[in-house]
Amino acid sequence: MLLHCTFLRHAEAGSARSDHARDLTPLGMANCAGLATRMKSANYRPDLILASDALRTKTTAELLNLGAVVLTPELYLASADQLGSVMCGLSWAKHVLIVAHNPGLSDFLEQYSRPEYPLLPGSGFQLVWDIEDWALTRVESPCEVHQFSPEVGLWPSSSEN
Repeated sequence: MLLHCTFLRHAEAGSARSDHARDLTPLGMANCAGLATRMKSANYRPDLILASDALRTKTTAELLNLGAVVLTPELYLASADQLGSVMCGLSWAKHVLIVAHNPGLSDFLEQYSRPEYPLLPGSGFQLVWDIEDWALTRVESPCEVHQFSPEVGLWPSSSEN
């Protein structure tokens, strides 16, 4: 069975009094709209969407309009190890979208692949494993790694998105 986990860095955010309260800029919102169009064109339908409880990640996930968003406080400024722990704790979902923050996301990607380009706001990557259980992602390498961004305009082209 193939398990897919797509990691997305929140879109461009402005400033606010608290880091949690930072919302998306107009460019960030526009990038979300473009990414949503590409995801829907590729028939990307995650079974589960997790987002940090920061406003910018919540808004990014909601603007994609792919389903209900589960706010997950442990994703706020999560390290690569914390992201791995969240992923290993998944159970029933085969296709998961996680919206989170850098530098944890970049560090996590570097554990599996040399990044093709920097993980800018609104960019992300998809890891695919041919395994039965998310817990095995700690010991097995993904069989596919795809990186995407608004600037480069890539989205994983696998038929199993």
